[in-house]
Parts: sequence; C-alpha cells; structure tokens
Amino acid sequence: MTRQRDYYQVLGVDRTASAAEVKKAYRKLARKYHPDVNPSDRTAEERFKEIQAAYDILGNKDKRARYDQFGHAAFEPGFEAGAAGPDRRPGRRSGTPYTEEMFAGSGFGVGEDFGELFGDLFGRMGAGWRPATGPAVGQDLEYRLEVSFVTAALGGATQVELTRDSPCPDCHGSGLMPGRAAQPCPGCGGTGTVNLAQGPLRFSQPCPQCQGRGSLITEPCPRCWGRGATESRERLAITIPGGVRDESRIRLAGKGSPGRLGGPAGDLFIVVQVAPHPFFSRQEDDILLEVPVGLTEAALGTKVVIPTLDGRTSLTIPAGIASGQKLRLAGKGAYHLKGGGRGDLLAVIRIVPPKRLSERGRQLLEELARVEPDNPRHDLPW
Repeated sequence: MTRQRDYYQVLGVDRTASAAEVKKAYRKLARKYHPDVNPSDRTAEERFKEIQAAYDILGNKDKRARYDQFGHAAFEPGFEAGAAGPDRRPGRRSGTPYTEEMFAGSGFGVGEDFGELFGDLFGRMGAGWRPATGPAVGQDLEYRLEVSFVTAALGGATQVELTRDSPCPDCHGSGLMPGRAAQPCPGCGGTGTVNLAQGPLRFSQPCPQCQGRGSLITEPCPRCWGRGATESRERLAITIPGGVRDESRIRLAGKGSPGRLGGPAGDLFIVVQVAPHPFFSRQEDDILLEVPVGLTEAALGTKVVIPTLDGRTSLTIPAGIASGQKLRLAGKGAYHLKGGGRGDLLAVIRIVPPKRLSERGRQLLEELARVEPDNPRHDLPW
C-alpha cells in the first residue's frame, strides 16, 4: 500500500498556515495540474487528485482539526472521530476527485468559486462566457512615436504613416463572398460551444472548429480570403499635447484593427518616446539648463544670454553667486499636461575658473587674495 504524503507538504504550506494561505496554495497548484490543462499527462492527473484530496481536508476547519490530531487515519473507514470534533460518523476515504461532496464546505462551491477558480484556466469557458457569434470589437494597436524634447514640452502636430488592417471594401468585414451566407458549423450545430464532462461537472468551451462563431465561411471573399480585412497604408495627423513625457500614451479612438462581423474598430495608442536634448533636461514640468559663468563674472555679477524653449533671453547673474545655485525664470518650462500654465526654467550656475592665466592676470588675482581674503571654509567645523 502506498503511503500517503502529508497534506501540508502536498500543498506546500506550513502547519501554521492561515486558511487564506492554504486556499491560495491550492488555487495555484490546481491551475497547474488540472487534467484539462494536461490532457494526456497521467502524472499531472494523479497530482491533481492528491491536491484535491489535501484541500478537501485542509480547506475545511473541522476536517483540518481532525487531521492535525489524528492524521490520515481520521478519514479511514470505520474511524470514529471521538474528541476530534462534532463529526463522529465513520470517516470516508479522501482523494475521490471531481465530486460535489469534495467541494462542499471546502470554500469552493461547484457553481460559484469553482467557476471563478478555473475561469482563467479554460480561457473563455465558464460562467459568463458567450459564443462569439455576433459582431466583436477589433483589437487595439500600439505605435511608438519619437518626438523632440521641445515638442514634448510645448506640444505640436506631426504625422505618422502606418500599415494596418481596414475593413475589406468588397465584403465589408464579413469575410464572405458577396451574395453568399455563412453555413452553420457542423461541430457545434451553430451554437458556438461544445460541452465537456469531467465526472459530475459540465463545462462549455468555444467550438474548436468555428472558434466559437457558430458558423463557417465556406465561400470566402476572394479579395480578403475570408479575413474580413485588407492591409492598407494610412497617414494620420497626430496632435502632441504640451507636457507629455516619455512613455505617455495618446489614444486615437477607432483607429485600431477593424471589428469582426461589422463590429467597431479598436483604438490606436501612440506611445510617445521623447528624444534627449543636447543641453536641456527636464524635472517634472521644470526645464533645467546648466549655465557656465567665469570666476570674475560670478564675483562681480553680469548679464548673459541663454536659450529657452521659446528662444533666447537675457539672464542677470547676481554678484557673489555660488556654483550650483539655481536662477528661476517663471513660466519658461513645459506645459502642465493636466491643467493650465507652465513650469519654470531653472538656470543652474556652474562657475568655471580660467584654464590659463597670463602673468598679469595671476598678479591681479594674487593681489585680490591679499586685499580680499576669501576663505569659504572658515565657519566649517573641520
């Protein structure tokens, strides 16, 4: 007789695991080993049975208490629960798969949580699924567009040229030869679904022959060969709103792939990629510009001409400015994407000492050092 594994080991949880942790572990393993996911894998089927048996016990508060006290023996035929709990009937053997009794009291009702658990397992199967017999919305498309730094900050207009599917002009998206009709699918009798049985459980899934449409195109449109769409090249005008950032998405409604059977088209999403700028950088909606100034300019103050997003302008450098100090030009930054107004331009001062000094220049600096001793470290603790 094969020895049964510890149910906590089967689910991969500690004995102190909460009910939520046990349920989470069960859901993960059940999805992985379910027979409908592994139709020809006997090992996976046996593993699934073991997982079900483990959760049948550990997912029920009373059964778990009995198992913690007596182990597997608590559920063998003829075993009396005794002081283990209120259920004093002879225990039944665990491990029978796919039974309604198994899911009752385990946290998964056959018609409720069970459908939720395996809803993603069967794709479009389960509660709420309907055959795709009518018009359907087309797929969304994505196009990556590089824009300049200035365009992203201030906005602008551009054009893109892309190749995409458009409704076939001959069949108008039906995929049928003009004047012909689709035929009911023999695989599902026109319902779009086929039924599967797993023990007492019944599932519906899209018919594999017609992909859930319920009909087959036996005489396809000669222009699109039954696709309902033809490839076309189109030039689109795009408005870039001021203030967009890298990876911002601009939605163009109805510019995606055409819908099936005359359904509405999907959307086109323009994903903005902002090109770097040679001397501007961006901090939220503020624009940063590094402005180099000479030693004497910093000491005495001056006026310099700097670039902005709107053109060149004059900037006053106050006397005694420090390297790294920022001078703010209000309203010269990027537009606020959500709301009016603009950010600021921050001129970041970088003091650049002279690389080469003439003899006379050196003498003047030495004289300045004697007349105006300059020691910015005198008030530092070190």
